[in-house]
Amino acid sequence: MLSGAVLGRWVGTSLQETRTLFDANGMPSKVETQLRLTRYVPGPISTELRTGLF
Repeated sequence: MLSGAVLGRWVGTSLQETRTLFDANGMPSKVETQLRLTRYVPGPISTELRTGLF
């Protein structure tokens, strides 16, 4: 599934990054990233045009 195939429309709803365990030079040795996605399911065309989601 990581071949670059399009798997539908998705919207990023949040992005969080946490850095911990800094070394003596201040460089993080651990970075955690969390991305939450929600699938976008289009409604009737009139709804999409009214809201600008198309």
